[in-house]
Order: sequence, then C-alpha cells, then structure tokens
Amino acid sequence: MDEQYSYVTKLDILYDHLEKIDVPELVRSCKDKWFNQTLTQVNGSVVRLGIMLPFQKASSTEPGPMKKR
Repeated sequence: MDEQYSYVTKLDILYDHLEKIDVPELVRSCKDKWFNQTLTQVNGSVVRLGIMLPFQKASSTEPGPMKKR
C-alpha cells in the first residue's frame, strides 16, 4: 500500500505590501512533505509558495542523469 501524505494549505496572508519575504526561512521551517502558504495579496490576487519535499532517495538501481557524449 502506498503511503499517504497530507497536503497542508495555509490561506492566511503572512506579509504586507513591500514587506521583505524570507523564502529560505519559510523553506527551512517547513515540516510537511507538501505545503502551500499564501505570502501576500496583490491587486485582488494572492501570491503563494508551494513546497514539495522528496518522498524518498533514489536507489542505486535507478538510472542516474544522462551523460553528455
């Protein structure tokens, strides 16, 4: 059976107009595998950050990146 992961969506607006958004800190503080946070509102629309963390490490039997010839 496949593992189930919750998808966390936070709709609260974290930052005001012209406020600096610390994206690296938001990524570091993320504890969820799938995460979506509303950052700010611009002209009636919202700006969101989506974070999707890797589910598993690649195994040694999976093919690696293609090599240039």
